[in-house]
Amino acid sequence: MNTYIWLFRREVWENRAIWMLPAAVSAVLLFIFLFGKLQVEDLPQHLTSEQIAVVAPMFFSMIAVLMLSLMSVYTAWYLLDCLYADRKDRSVLFWKSLPVTDTATVLSKLAMALLVIPLVYFIAADVTALGAAFILSVRGGSHFTAALWNPANWLHMQVLSLYMIVTSALWFLPVSAWFLLVSAWANRAVTLWAVVAPAVVCFVELKLLGTRYLMDAVWAHLLGYLRTAFRDAEQYSSVSPDGGDFTVPRITWRLIDPASFCSSVEMWVGVALGVAFVAGAIYLRQRRTEA
Repeated sequence: MNTYIWLFRREVWENRAIWMLPAAVSAVLLFIFLFGKLQVEDLPQHLTSEQIAVVAPMFFSMIAVLMLSLMSVYTAWYLLDCLYADRKDRSVLFWKSLPVTDTATVLSKLAMALLVIPLVYFIAADVTALGAAFILSVRGGSHFTAALWNPANWLHMQVLSLYMIVTSALWFLPVSAWFLLVSAWANRAVTLWAVVAPAVVCFVELKLLGTRYLMDAVWAHLLGYLRTAFRDAEQYSSVSPDGGDFTVPRITWRLIDPASFCSSVEMWVGVALGVAFVAGAIYLRQRRTEA
């Protein structure tokens, strides 16, 4: 366990953007909320109970979506660069001289991308949302405060975020592991290889066999996460006028679907494929020392 802790520290030392990027975005957002133009009369003055129930989740979701988009781009870049950069600057020779196996090194980088980096952005989103809620409460008045400071809504938004971190890590494991495999193999143009290689295989299948099984399978998996991890959200999109049913706590337990996700054959096939890609990345890491 200590080995992995030191490996995680190494990644943070070598890739300061892991925490500096979300910190910078958080600071910019808070600066905007603090000094941006805000007219109290522009804010809703009389919120009904149903409106209050959706204001805070919408507010928190906007910040979470921004952080999630930024995290997705950075994580993809990190996975494509992490093993390639070690070979390019020859630092891989130094790390191989230490009593750390290549398996531990590859797994630590994968864990950084799938768990640690999402947790960093999750914390950054929380801090940003809390700071922004405080600023808007002060600038917007007491009627706005009631919409933003709801402990039940807040806690259940954390449940949704943590659920998404765990389930997306499993669902997108084959994509992450593929990027890791390309990073361990390519000598140059890593991003290009990561995209072009699957595209070439799909093109060859289409021209030689006249089928699109691989292309359809890839797109179906990339777009199938929400369908598998969550129940149909459309039935929860309307607010009951007699009140009370559209609340974040109730929606949370109705929306998430861990049983369906864990029983998904597609998810487990993806995990098996991801494990194969990770094994390939470890094999290449053991045998390649330069780019």
